Amino acid sequence: MTPDIVIRSNATKQNRLIIEVKNTAPLGYGRVDSQVIRYFLHLLGTTLQDASKTDIRRALILAAPDSWFDAARNRDDWQYFLDTYKDIARAFDITLGEIRLPLPHSI
Repeated sequence: MTPDIVIRSNATKQNRLIIEVKNTAPLGYGRVDSQVIRYFLHLLGTTLQDASKTDIRRALILAAPDSWFDAARNRDDWQYFLDTYKDIARAFDITLGEIRLPLPHSI
């Protein structure tokens, strides 16, 4: 399992930012062990909370078009992740977020 985009710190050699990009496919695995949960736990367990005041902030971002977030399963699985892990993320200074992507234009 490999995230779509990983930003790694040159200073600490740690993966600091994980971006998962979706178009139409749902999150992999089940609701309680989805890709984003696995990536979050990996980030939490393998990086230092305060590696350096000048280091890249830790974050897990999901990027997808509005239509992905509008699909009931996707929306519910993503919301489950946010509701379940937001307090842990806040306590350990990990940003959770989403980027709404525009749909590609037809040529």
